[in-house]
Parts: sequence; C-alpha cells; structure tokens
Amino acid sequence: MAETAAVGTQAPPPDAAPPSASRAARWPHLWKAYLALGAVLVALYYLSPLRGNGALFNLIGLSPAIAIVVAVRLHKPKSPSAWYLFAAGHVMFVIGDAFYYSYPLVTNQELPFPSVGDVFYLAVYPALAGGLLVLIHRRNPRGDRASLIDALIITTGLGLLSWVFLMEPYAHDASLSLLDRGVLIAFPLMDVLLLAVAMRLFVDNGMRGPSLYLLLFSIVSLLATDAVYNLASLNGTYDEGSLLDIGWAAYYLLWG
Repeated sequence: MAETAAVGTQAPPPDAAPPSASRAARWPHLWKAYLALGAVLVALYYLSPLRGNGALFNLIGLSPAIAIVVAVRLHKPKSPSAWYLFAAGHVMFVIGDAFYYSYPLVTNQELPFPSVGDVFYLAVYPALAGGLLVLIHRRNPRGDRASLIDALIITTGLGLLSWVFLMEPYAHDASLSLLDRGVLIAFPLMDVLLLAVAMRLFVDNGMRGPSLYLLLFSIVSLLATDAVYNLASLNGTYDEGSLLDIGWAAYYLLWG
C-alpha cells in the first residue's frame, strides 16, 4: 500500500471486476462461435474431396487444446492446472491420431499393433482424469462420501457391461499375445476409470453450470464412441472416415 501511495496510483474499488473478467466480457459468445466453426470443419471432413482427411481431423482434435489455453489466459481460473492437464490430454490424443494417419503414408505399410501411437492414446486418460480430480478437490475440499458411493454404483454397473462385451473377448483370445491382450483391455478399462471420475464430479453437491454439462456430454461422447469402435473392431466392421468419427469430433468440440 505504501508503494502504491508513493507513486500516486489509486487502488481499484472493492467491487471492481478483475481485468480477466472484463476481457472475457468482450467475447461472451466466443464459445458458441468455436462450436459453430467446429461443426463446419466436421461437415467438411465428410465432404469430398476431404472425406476422411486425417490432417483436417487432427485440426479438429487440436482445437480444444488451443481453446483451453486461450480460455485459461482469458478467464484466469483458480485451478489452471486442471485445464492444462485437459489440454495435454487432447494434445496426446492428436499425436496418437497423427501417428495413426501418417504411418501408412510414410512407410507404405499397415500400422502395427500395438504401436507408439497407442502409448499416446492411453496417456490421454490419466491426463483427463487427473484434471477432473483437481476440479473435484477444488469443489469438495473436505470430501463427499455420498457422492463417491453414488459414482461407484453407476460405474460398477457400466464397468460390468464393459467387461462382458469389450474386455472378456480379448482376455480369452488365445491367438493374441499377452501384450496385445493387455493393450486391448487397457482401452475400455481406461474408459471405465474416466467414467468413474466424471461421475464423481457430476453427482457432487457443487454448482452445475453449462460448462459442467458440456464437459459431461463430451466424456459421454468419448466413451460411447470408444465402445462402438471396440465392438466394430471385434467384428472387423470399422471403416475409417465413417459416421462414427462424429462421436470423437463431438468429444473434442464439447470439451473445447
């Protein structure tokens, strides 16, 4: 205070909005413009000659990481580490996609399984779950046992279905190596763990604003798309550039 008085600077009134809030107020509908632009890019992804274009889909996938970093600088949240973890998770998802799309083009060979790309895909889930845990602690610093029990009940039921339809077929497939089975089971298992953390966030006693619902719908899009993809992979019916990719695009854009 003494230094402020010495240079003749007047302190702002106690009810004045912080600079970050005033900057954010200049673009109150920026998130809507982001979703609209994302929808246009998704439409282009399904139009010839861009149908199934990996570079365009990677741009869609990278957009939430960019949106998150911009929003953190704009809004100055009290838990920026959570959002930076989310951004890191999306970047790793895009790296996995880039490896998936570029490997056949560069080597003229089919992508092996498991590959380096799978390492980045699997790393997405700890990053996202870690960010959600930071938000949970921020909203419930003293814990909330009732919400934890509710989340476990929901997750246990869906986890059982995931085991029966997505994990058990791989676990008993003798034609697969131990490493192959481990990686194939890890993906639906990570989905279940992410769901558990997301449910814990959603069923607590904290405020439920639009951002929380967008976040939940994003996670649901990811888990549902992953489940359909895993079933299609088991049956050998997945086609790159199919309508299933809309689910991953929705996950990207809603989180962004």
